[in-house]
Amino acid sequence: MAKIECFLEGRKTLAFQLTTGSKDIPNIVGISDLNLHIVNGKRNNNMRHKDFRIDVCNMRIGQRLTLLNFFHKGLEQADSNLPKKCPLKQEIFVKKLHCPVMKKEIVAVECSVQDMSAMTIQVTNYITIKKLVGTVDLKLTPLPGNRIFRIGGFGLDLCKILQPGKKPSLLTLIGHSVLQSDNNLPKKCPFIMNSTYVMRNLKLDANYLPKYITNYGFEFIGRFLVNNENVFDVRALGAICSSDTDCIKAEVNSSAT
Repeated sequence: MAKIECFLEGRKTLAFQLTTGSKDIPNIVGISDLNLHIVNGKRNNNMRHKDFRIDVCNMRIGQRLTLLNFFHKGLEQADSNLPKKCPLKQEIFVKKLHCPVMKKEIVAVECSVQDMSAMTIQVTNYITIKKLVGTVDLKLTPLPGNRIFRIGGFGLDLCKILQPGKKPSLLTLIGHSVLQSDNNLPKKCPFIMNSTYVMRNLKLDANYLPKYITNYGFEFIGRFLVNNENVFDVRALGAICSSDTDCIKAEVNSSAT
């Protein structure tokens, strides 16, 4: 269901990493025990606080000095990408979309994004394209955070992506998004000369992403090739967020730094 890693970063800081499984987690609660003993004391008096309940999804920090407030305050001040509320669901937002054309004698491309959730991509090809392939680079930045994780260099065959698989992956996400859009794409290649193909209401469904990818800003670059020549690109900036609005604000602040 989930994978957890934890380690010490120093004498004063800890690090925890939780990777969720294939299902949403509606709530996270825990039961904690804490044993305290006097250091360099004459008496061996141990104090034990046991069986107090921690609700990660409903943390409320009060004014009193309590062990629960101590734990919650530490979690709140940590550099984390925890969602603001449960369940741990995710959505994909697209802020910017750009489609530069390198070979204008082969294709014309127009693209736009509506309400950060749906895209329109229109491609007019002036020659018959028997095969349209590409390479994809994806850069992920935790929100908040500055480290960049890169997933890049994997191939994309648009003729084959029209029959996507079921396993959550970036290729499955692209394939299902294309198929579920309002489009006039052919059922199979080639792309006929002097034709215009449009994908409207193209939405990226986070259900087809691995669950561990959440609360990240992303930069997507897809380079599409015809006869081994880079003909056009699809470049997008956005965020993969848990179900709250602060993620977009964090993505903007992260991009500004």
